Amino acid sequence: MLRKSSKLYAEIIFIIWQVISYYANCFCYSAPASMFDMNTRLYTLEGLQFIDIRVPLIRHFPTKKFNEIREVFQQYLTYALLPESSLRPYAGGNTAYDIVEPIFVDWAMIDLENNNNLMFRFLYICDPISFEYYKTHQIVPKV
Repeated sequence: MLRKSSKLYAEIIFIIWQVISYYANCFCYSAPASMFDMNTRLYTLEGLQFIDIRVPLIRHFPTKKFNEIREVFQQYLTYALLPESSLRPYAGGNTAYDIVEPIFVDWAMIDLENNNNLMFRFLYICDPISFEYYKTHQIVPKV
């Protein structure tokens, strides 16, 4: 189980902070100065380990862009950040298609409690339950 005091959690938060910082100007939100300044929430729901991040919006954001954010974040994680990290992919089956990166962008949305914030939810993929969740919620690349 992931704990806020663990080295693994710190590495995951650092990777998430890199994604959020890199795309802040592109998607009109204010990135935290460091990973320690991020508004994070770690929780387990039905055996799944999620990390929620809130960042302040700079200006109004069109809701139709949320899937675009999710897709761009996931590609940056998959192709740039995670291969360079010490986090290892999760092998959930018997084929190469069953090997997935350990961080999945589950969603992006306007914070319902504060419309001036943008929220992101990340899933840590580390067991069969999270792998199955990923398989049913993954982003299908556009061809």
